[in-house]
Amino acid sequence: MAFAQGRSAERREYGVIKTHPRLGWQMVRSAADLWHTSTIVLLQHHERLDGSGYPGGLHGPDIYPFSRIVAVADSYDAMRADRGYRGPMPAAEVLAILSREAGRRLDERAVKAVLDRVNLLPDGEVVRLSDGRLAEVAAQNPGDPLHPLVEVLAGQDERDASQMLDLASSGLEVLEIIASRGSGPDRREPGNSA
Repeated sequence: MAFAQGRSAERREYGVIKTHPRLGWQMVRSAADLWHTSTIVLLQHHERLDGSGYPGGLHGPDIYPFSRIVAVADSYDAMRADRGYRGPMPAAEVLAILSREAGRRLDERAVKAVLDRVNLLPDGEVVRLSDGRLAEVAAQNPGDPLHPLVEVLAGQDERDASQMLDLASSGLEVLEIIASRGSGPDRREPGNSA
């Protein structure tokens, strides 16, 4: 839903949006063919560990475990979706946000499960590093898809000959993907599926 112009209109619309978990729960809670667990997840999927979520403002232990998992999936999906008021966020940016929120607003184990399964920078991709050098992704760092092990491409200067770097400990970042294995130049941001 696109937000209307003006602060008070935005607050009113957000207030309406915040009612959808409870309204959905009320509609399906007595359905004979739904598990009770499903209705609880429907009600709690916007709750946050720190109590900042809705509709109940529940805190960590009061949030059903499956609701915590769906909260991470829903957050990922919401940020990656094209909204009327903004375009989709790049996957790399979304994963960075989820990482920052792990243990604070979102369940740490659920976020880690997502990070362990997302492969933004597959082996063989040629990337530009934050220091300007080109490198090829050699292997993944489990739980940290934004910081793989890379091999700096030789020939850029003498120190680059067959140098392996672990981006998780080097302080360097991937700025852009230059080419994917089996394709031509791609020049896109890590995680941007465009």
